[in-house]
Amino acid sequence: MLLLGTDGTPLKGFASGTQPLPVPAESATEGDFAAAGMIGAWTTVPGLTWRIVSLQPVAVVGVSQDEVRGSLALFLLVVAALAAGAAAFTARALSDPLLALASAADGVSAQRFDRRVAEAGWPEVRQVARGFNQMMERMAFFQRAQVDKQLDEKTRLDGIVAALQDGIAFIGLDGRFMFLNDAARTALGLSDQRVVGLTLDEVFEDPVMRDALVGLMAGCLSGAQLERPVLNKAGGRIGIFSFRSFQVRREAAVLGVLIVMRDVTLERELDDTKKSILETVTHDLRSPLASIGGYVDMFVQGMMGPASEKQVSRMKIVLESVAQLNELINTILDVSKFESGTMRLDLKPGPVDPIVERVFELCNIQAQALGVRMENKAAAGLPEVPLEASQIQRVIMNLATNALKFTPEGGVVTLSAAREEGGGIVVRVADTGFGIPKDKIDRMFTKFFQVEETKEMARRKGTGLGLTICRQVVEAHGGRIWVESEWGKGSVFSFTLPAAGREVG
Repeated sequence: MLLLGTDGTPLKGFASGTQPLPVPAESATEGDFAAAGMIGAWTTVPGLTWRIVSLQPVAVVGVSQDEVRGSLALFLLVVAALAAGAAAFTARALSDPLLALASAADGVSAQRFDRRVAEAGWPEVRQVARGFNQMMERMAFFQRAQVDKQLDEKTRLDGIVAALQDGIAFIGLDGRFMFLNDAARTALGLSDQRVVGLTLDEVFEDPVMRDALVGLMAGCLSGAQLERPVLNKAGGRIGIFSFRSFQVRREAAVLGVLIVMRDVTLERELDDTKKSILETVTHDLRSPLASIGGYVDMFVQGMMGPASEKQVSRMKIVLESVAQLNELINTILDVSKFESGTMRLDLKPGPVDPIVERVFELCNIQAQALGVRMENKAAAGLPEVPLEASQIQRVIMNLATNALKFTPEGGVVTLSAAREEGGGIVVRVADTGFGIPKDKIDRMFTKFFQVEETKEMARRKGTGLGLTICRQVVEAHGGRIWVESEWGKGSVFSFTLPAAGREVG
């Protein structure tokens, strides 16, 4: 820095060693200074004739520029590092709480509602975390309430199932026991051994019981049922049990088979006792009835002396009653023979339509007396089928007399027979009588069963054995029997007789 006087020379005390200006200061330019290896500039001091000149060697200025550039680069590097650190800190401060939230949210799908997140970070993040924790607390509360409710329901259900007199066992599709109650253990003769989780092969040493349960599982779609005695490991009889199976499904998936077991020991013992009494009584009644019938018949024929017309008429009523009792006795004995498997039928090929015609002729007189129209619509020329004519006549006669018994005056009873698909014969007895309640239809062929709703409407009382013997006779021929009915509109009883060559079961 120079202070020049009016003559252009430095004033005293200013850079005496400085080289003289290359040109007068007042006319110097930037290029003139550069030519002298200097960088310079000047200005006039206001109010004076002095001039201030600033000079700097070019070499010194270059060094200063390099230092500035280096300092600037270092500054920029420091600023960049600080910015990167601040960005990383900010990102971490934002991402860590969000990652914690995401992790806790993943636990919700697994119903882990005990997870909590730290309420830290920026105010907005803390607010989100606080809301999430509150939501988790409410969900945990509802989960506990739901679990408690399910446990209560399970406890009640377990108590009910355990108290059931019927046995219940649930078996998976792999043959493993999934559940069974105490009654089921008794019915299966398993005492206290561990069963749940084991297969049928692992549980039962007795192949008969194992195969019986496998058969029940295979027939579960049709409600398979069997009845058999159950023995304990010592060989003693526990009782007689009825087993029935049902398929368990959840939507379209089959979960397994439920087997229900009921102790029918007392029922069967009562049945056996009743059967024994009936057989004894019927056998014991036969002889005295035969004697009564014989003597009454002799009286009616005049073999015991003269009798008035009134006496003969009354004795004929006695004879009819004796015949009815004999028929009842024979029915009871035949039912017992069918049940014990000792009834043997003599099946021979024969026509069905003449049998239908014979029953029609026998019943038509009675129908006219009752004011009921009777019709025979049996097709002619039907193929012969294996049958015992007397037993088939018995079946059709029972069905026809039943129809007359429950058809009011003015009604119609129709007998028919037609060819069945496959070569067999189907016989039908239809009436326009009182009909059968829907909930009673499945029990119509049960022994001693009578419909309470129509019992008082019947023209005469029955024993409840007529339809039972019909079922037994038809099944012994290899056919089947069923009823279709609508309450108040009548009934149709039908049975089939298979063609020759078909298996008779």
